[in-house]
Amino acid sequence: MYATLFDSLKVQQTILTFILLLCLTSCRLSGSRYFTDDKSDKTVSPTTKYYITTTVNRTNNKKDDFADVIIHLYNSKGKLLSDFNTGAGDSNKWAAGWDRIKDTIILFSSDIGNAAYKIENEKLKSVDLTDELNRRASELKNEKYKE
Repeated sequence: MYATLFDSLKVQQTILTFILLLCLTSCRLSGSRYFTDDKSDKTVSPTTKYYITTTVNRTNNKKDDFADVIIHLYNSKGKLLSDFNTGAGDSNKWAAGWDRIKDTIILFSSDIGNAAYKIENEKLKSVDLTDELNRRASELKNEKYKE
């Protein structure tokens, strides 16, 4: 009787250990994106005069830009023209890219809403959203998240 009980407890312990290990591994893999900073590949503008990259500071929570999406604007020669904190949080869905025709940067953000920026004097300046810009923001989200 004790041998059967002991075997039963041993099986339960093995199962619980396996479940715990599975949970810990799953949490680590799904959350691993939050333990490293993020930097995107460069995205070239329609006129090829500019490109952008985006970064997210995920490792230094003492900085003001922690978990914010930052857009970096470069000229075609690779000179940094502007760093722009969008205010969009990385814990929500977001995507950044270009209008298909003009050198207008479009941001999709489920956090702060969509935004668009034109380049003026080598700096980013907010522009009013149109239906076309909102459609492009949705396209960028769908491209990034494959919905």
